[in-house]
Amino acid sequence: MNRSFLKARRALIAAAAIAAIGSMSAQAANITWVGSSGSFWDLAANWNPALPGAPDDALLGAFDTTFRSGVVTIRSFTGTGIFSVTGGTLTFTNASSIGGLAMTGGTLGGAGAVTISGLASWTTGEMTGAGITNANGGMALGDGNKLLTGGRVLNTAGTTTWSGATGDFSNRILVG
Repeated sequence: MNRSFLKARRALIAAAAIAAIGSMSAQAANITWVGSSGSFWDLAANWNPALPGAPDDALLGAFDTTFRSGVVTIRSFTGTGIFSVTGGTLTFTNASSIGGLAMTGGTLGGAGAVTISGLASWTTGEMTGAGITNANGGMALGDGNKLLTGGRVLNTAGTTTWSGATGDFSNRILVG
């Protein structure tokens, strides 16, 4: 074989190897919450080894955690503390579970189901995506408009209560 043919063949093999490595999907990783209870999701110092991203499972432990800003997609999140959503958008693709939910803004949803074992409270914000939200410990629906979109289903177990102004349509769930 001539030298230029071998050189071209090696270059082609190297290019194919680089393309194969580049097209491999990222491996899921467990990203562990190491921040204090009640701290914010968007602070890199609260996570080990780094902020969770699309292929990752966020392990919150027993800590209360607040999602307040950003647009984040993850695989799943699991914890036994209270998960607060005050702003931003958190999308998850797989089944997730939390101890409690306090939703006062922002967007929570995706294709994954989320199971809330304790009390859920929802004042404002959007639950979206094709998944299911299971509020197994009861749900308190506060004074404010709530959006349920993208085919998301809300199942409540236990006691569900409405509070605030219910007669003037300022406390409702809008389904779209």
